[in-house]
Amino acid sequence: MIKECGKAIVDGIKHSFSESTNVGVNLVKGLWNGINSVKDWILGKIKGFGDAVLNGLKSFFGIHSPSKVMADEVGKYLPQGIAVGIEANAKRYFKTNIGFSK
Repeated sequence: MIKECGKAIVDGIKHSFSESTNVGVNLVKGLWNGINSVKDWILGKIKGFGDAVLNGLKSFFGIHSPSKVMADEVGKYLPQGIAVGIEANAKRYFKTNIGFSK
């Protein structure tokens, strides 16, 4: 009788752990399914926020055409910067390569 009682207790504890594992698994699956169901909504909100920030910055700085700003403010200085870099390093390059050609 005591042996049967002990076995019943052990079996009950095993069953409890098994059920709590199932509860945990179901909880995680439910959370995951819930997150997936609102994924597009969340991404839409993030995109809307990013667009609002970008539009606010463009408005603040008076930028109506980002490509025109890049052409006028960045593009016209890029070739000049490249030329300065080439001029600054050309002497070292030619000295090194002339030494190898002899």
